Parts: sequence; structure tokens; C-alpha cells
Amino acid sequence: MYKLVGSILGIGFFIVVLTVISAFIVNLIFYFLWNIIMPVLFNAPKLGFIQSWALLVIANLLFSNGTVQTAVVLLQTTQQDDEKELLKD
Repeated sequence: MYKLVGSILGIGFFIVVLTVISAFIVNLIFYFLWNIIMPVLFNAPKLGFIQSWALLVIANLLFSNGTVQTAVVLLQTTQQDDEKELLKD
């Protein structure tokens, strides 16, 4: 029982760490691309790292097509399929 709880917490922690690292990398790429391209083409101001993060969050809220909700539903259906498969065995 304790091994199961420990492995579930370990997987959850790994997913959180992986999500934070991937968000950091995506923001870093966006930050550099914005500061290289936009000031030259459109005379836009250069962004700081936190400003680029905020711009990505705003763009995601405005233009996402429910991707977060879709990922949650996909995760739930995958978990249900795994539980059904475990019950079969």
C-alpha cells in the first residue's frame, strides 16, 4: 500500500517538474525570438523574461481551443482504460 502511494506521489512530482521545465523552455524560446524579430520588423519594445511569460499566458487564454480541458479529459479516459485493463487481469 505504501509503495503504491509513494509511486503515485513520485509520478505526480515528476509530472509537475517536467511541466515546469517545459514551460520554462517554451518561454525562453519565445523570449529570444520576440527580442530578435519583433523590434527589427515592427519597432516593438523588447520584453523581459516575466513579460514574455505574461504575454504567453494571455495569448493562451485568448487563443487556446480548450487544450487544457482536452488534456484533462484525455488523462481521465486513459486512467479509466488502465483501471479496466487491471480489472481484466
